[in-house]
Amino acid sequence: IDEMHRLPEESWNDRAIRKIIARLGRTFAQSAFDLCAALAPLSHDSSAELFRQLRINVSAQLQSGAAFTRQDLALSGGELIQLGVILPGPAVGKTLDALVDATLDDPRLNQRETLLTIAKSLKLK
Repeated sequence: IDEMHRLPEESWNDRAIRKIIARLGRTFAQSAFDLCAALAPLSHDSSAELFRQLRINVSAQLQSGAAFTRQDLALSGGELIQLGVILPGPAVGKTLDALVDATLDDPRLNQRETLLTIAKSLKLK
């Protein structure tokens, strides 16, 4: 939480917030930002308004349908195997992780056909 408080305001874009949510998990991320917003007025700087806005943005990101985990993807590892895109093994997890990362960059990519196209282009082993 202290680390979050020290980040410069310009680093709090939507992608950065989605990555924090992915790293912390949905429930803990919301709680962490709620706590930061509650503690910010005690810091004697201008962070109170920043964290109030961040709390709103976190809630919006959580409700946006963005993929924060493999389970949130519109395409599963089983489907990738069944469609012959990839063989069972470690490459499945690597591919899914790459797809999650892509959707953190742009949540609009979390569409089955789009993810399938991306997965085919990765050629991970």
